Amino acid sequence: METTVMTDNPLAAKLEKMDEKSALQAFASTEYGVNLDKTLSLPKMRTLILELHEAIQNTAKENNEAAAKEVATKEDPLVPFKFKFIDQPGQSVELSFDHKRGKDFSKRYTLYDGKDYKLPLSLYNHLRSLVVPNDTYDLDPTTGMVTGVNRAVKNRFA
Repeated sequence: METTVMTDNPLAAKLEKMDEKSALQAFASTEYGVNLDKTLSLPKMRTLILELHEAIQNTAKENNEAAAKEVATKEDPLVPFKFKFIDQPGQSVELSFDHKRGKDFSKRYTLYDGKDYKLPLSLYNHLRSLVVPNDTYDLDPTTGMVTGVNRAVKNRFA
């Protein structure tokens, strides 16, 4: 009998809900382009997918930091921070950033929600400046019609 493990990891929780090998095999093939052997147990399949996901995130982090070290200067030092994707929690974001404002977008970054990074201050400030609309509406209680709009914005990343 298999036991259910409670976790804060959204991927682990998603995999735990998949109770058929075929579902895990399809997920691994679609998301990561790998084929899992059907003779593996369900827990082993879940473990392999989680390990692959972690390896991809670690590789992205190493690539991010290598690119960041190339562009870091005294005026644009590396700053440590925890990336938080407020707009779409649990998701990752890929971006290019021109540190010198010369239309050179050759440095690419992949950031995963909840992970720690060391990136140039200019990129950190850019991420913190991005906002999305967060409007609320006043409704007439009798008619249900909109009587006013409260314009607001919220940060996309933290």
